[in-house]
Amino acid sequence: MFARKLRALGAPATLSVQLEDDTSVRDVILWIEQTQLLHLASHPEAQEKFFEPTVSIESWNSLLDEYLSSLACPFSLSDRAAVVDWLLRKCVAKEYSEMDCTFRLSHDASRVMVLRGGSTKGTVIERGKPQPEPFSGVDPKSEAFQSGINLLAGMLDIPAHLDPALTLQAVALVLQLLSEGIANGAPVNSDDPKDSDMPLELVPLGISVPDSELETPIRIIRLLHIANLRDLQTRFDAALVGLQQITANPQTDTALGKTGRG
Repeated sequence: MFARKLRALGAPATLSVQLEDDTSVRDVILWIEQTQLLHLASHPEAQEKFFEPTVSIESWNSLLDEYLSSLACPFSLSDRAAVVDWLLRKCVAKEYSEMDCTFRLSHDASRVMVLRGGSTKGTVIERGKPQPEPFSGVDPKSEAFQSGINLLAGMLDIPAHLDPALTLQAVALVLQLLSEGIANGAPVNSDDPKDSDMPLELVPLGISVPDSELETPIRIIRLLHIANLRDLQTRFDAALVGLQQITANPQTDTALGKTGRG
């Protein structure tokens, strides 16, 4: 319930919400105030009392009640889950509201400061400086990379090649074709028999083959040949249509026509 919001806010992995544990709830709320909301930053005395580590749970709950009232929280301490969720939602809204980003250029316009949510700190980007490639840290020769590529190829029913680079190219090609088909409205799963795959053994050979081991590659080559012919026919039809748009619209001057014998 809270893990995704905490992760989105950049909370440490050790921070978690245990609603039945007073210390856990207190740690989460203190982290929210200290790193996200900063509601008590302009009230040093209240902030010091709120973050006092030796204060008892009963006294801190009283301070928390005042804190929630100052934030106009609609929930009471009797519903801890609602209170924590409301605070986290408020933090997320503050951090990502309208993805508020501004850019500040230095005097020499060589550095860009990206400021989020009106904060005074941001990420400095050197203009003109090449940014690191997203896969620069990936070693294509490592066993982890090769096993990952082979696993992805198996999910796509692609035979793994001895060269992982070729397997990766095949995976990229299949993913591109799938994405283009989905973008063009092609059905992913269709009940139409015309859209179903025909078993390879049902493809006619067209020739007699003495070796049965050659039947499968011959069927594949024949299907590729048919696909190439269809592509050629499509291109030829497109060329005819373009030619007809030029030649099949004659302009006739009816004023030059005559009837009867002259």
